[in-house]
Amino acid sequence: MTTDPRISRRAITTSQLVALSYTYRIVLWILFAGPLLMLATQLIYMLSFFFLDAITNQHTIVTLLATAATSYKIQNQIVKAAPTEAQANETAKKLQYWLPAMMLFPCILFVRYIVTPVERVLQVKTMSILSLPIVPFAVTLQVAIGSVLLGCSICARYIGPPSIVRCSSSPLAMHPVAATIRSVTTNKEALLRVLAGKSQDTAVDKKGDQTPPPRRFQWPKLRYGFSQMIITIVFSIAATFTSVLPLTHDGIHGDTPMKNAIITVAIVTNLAHLFQATLDGTSHELNPLRHGIKSGWEAKFWSVSDSYFRSFWAPGIVILVVSYFGTTDWKDMLICILTAIVMTVHAIVFDSILKASLCATPPDIMKSIEVSASDGSPEVFLCVVLQSLCHSNNELAKNLSNISTTAIWLDLEKEEKKRNELAISTMATALLYKSPLDESGPHLEEDVLRYALVSSIGSWSCDGGVEEWKSLKEPYFVPICRGLCAYFGGLGEALVQCTSDKQSLSDQWLLPPGSVVVAECSVQGATHCLLSAISSNISTWRNSHLATLVPALLTSLFRLETGMLRYAQKIGQIPPKDVPESEKISLFRNYCPQLLALFSMVNRCSRNILQKISQETRRSEVLACCDREMLQWCDAKLDSIEHPG
Repeated sequence: MTTDPRISRRAITTSQLVALSYTYRIVLWILFAGPLLMLATQLIYMLSFFFLDAITNQHTIVTLLATAATSYKIQNQIVKAAPTEAQANETAKKLQYWLPAMMLFPCILFVRYIVTPVERVLQVKTMSILSLPIVPFAVTLQVAIGSVLLGCSICARYIGPPSIVRCSSSPLAMHPVAATIRSVTTNKEALLRVLAGKSQDTAVDKKGDQTPPPRRFQWPKLRYGFSQMIITIVFSIAATFTSVLPLTHDGIHGDTPMKNAIITVAIVTNLAHLFQATLDGTSHELNPLRHGIKSGWEAKFWSVSDSYFRSFWAPGIVILVVSYFGTTDWKDMLICILTAIVMTVHAIVFDSILKASLCATPPDIMKSIEVSASDGSPEVFLCVVLQSLCHSNNELAKNLSNISTTAIWLDLEKEEKKRNELAISTMATALLYKSPLDESGPHLEEDVLRYALVSSIGSWSCDGGVEEWKSLKEPYFVPICRGLCAYFGGLGEALVQCTSDKQSLSDQWLLPPGSVVVAECSVQGATHCLLSAISSNISTWRNSHLATLVPALLTSLFRLETGMLRYAQKIGQIPPKDVPESEKISLFRNYCPQLLALFSMVNRCSRNILQKISQETRRSEVLACCDREMLQWCDAKLDSIEHPG
């Protein structure tokens, strides 16, 4: 087997199988939960009303109104009799559900044996005409099938070979076509090269070897876009014939202008929602901060409303479509407009729920992996975590899982630091570059599993997440901490490389939101684990293997902060130079506000670690294996604690 880190996949790995199972279970649940709930509600509705109509002589509405009024009156009297407001609220909460259920039976008897005989004697039917219309079950089934078909067209953007949605945890490069267009329009020399038939798609290193293509581009490939358009058109037509046309007066038979107009409107509406996913370089990227379940209702509201207004220009085309097919009748136009509105709302709501589910932190990630892998052993769990963090690089995962061989304490720390530096270099290459074999592997599925793993251990929304992971024995947890350090340290090294390489259009690399969030969770998780290992007195934490990772953790934090600073300086067109601690926040705020939260996390975690080992009066011994530049960075962090101004 080759040891070249640029070649990362030859066969599907355990983490990829788990990622496929984990993501597909979420997608299938979201796809079928709504239609099944719709059918179940319809069945319960029909059976309940048929039963109530039979025993109340078609006085179901009267019975329900009497039940609601009686329950409300009794509940108010009970609440008023409560001695305190707190007891009143508690009583109202308890009576909210079981009191109407208790009052339903007396109301049924009242309607059957009092109201019905009175109506028969008086020969009136004023109360029996109150009845709810029951939608035929066949119509509900048609709507449910149409919902599944439209959902399949959206799910195809997330899973499968032609998927375009990402939650990238690595830097993205501009697509070669877009980069060529930009170079031609902004660079005279590039224009002359293109006119002469010369191109420079790949960089050439000092040895004369061509650099592999970037791991991922900002834009999806063109053939994936065409595939998604075909999928959307096919499922839109199928949903129209299944759910829309049978409800019209012409039905699905014949070739009327009305039928053609509805089909065209359905296609245009769903294509409009597809196009908004590729408007710029990051609109197809999942943002856990915005789409996650715990991101806040306000953020989700603006996300949904923004998608709604961006997609709602499609019904404006309805008038043109209807006019083209000659259907000027206002009823036909109303049906077309309603079709466009319903499909637009369905696409936005379904897409928002799917994004929120994929960006959610699972309540028990170990149980989820056990279900997906059909094996709950710690060895399988460790294998999945390391392969996911290492982007399925088996050589790197194996190196991180190997036990340390040095028995002397100081040499053990040196060995861990050396292992971490090698892992950082390998991870940087894995994050930036790919081999053709990478195209055959799953993309979004691996991203979703990776985010679920790191958010479970280090997410700001899971205060007790570390304790759940530390239920594993320490020998199993040490490689996980190594993997976390390798990931965010490799991300920093990747930023240094993509901003220093003058031949790779370095100013056109960007960090997607997924990579920032995954790095933030990784930093917090690794720091919390090491702080928990050195939280006791000096005589006990020195015996912990986790404590030997302190130099490696600080090295990774240093590499990540250095990479972020170089990236911000590149965007701000500032020459690379050392930045004082007091000016770093303003640098990110002015040029890279999306990295400000990650920098704050790195700054806070590094200070906590340094402050902790300084309190133990062994800082010089712990950091003995660090170089001069690293020690200067540590001194600057400690000095900023003592002199915050």
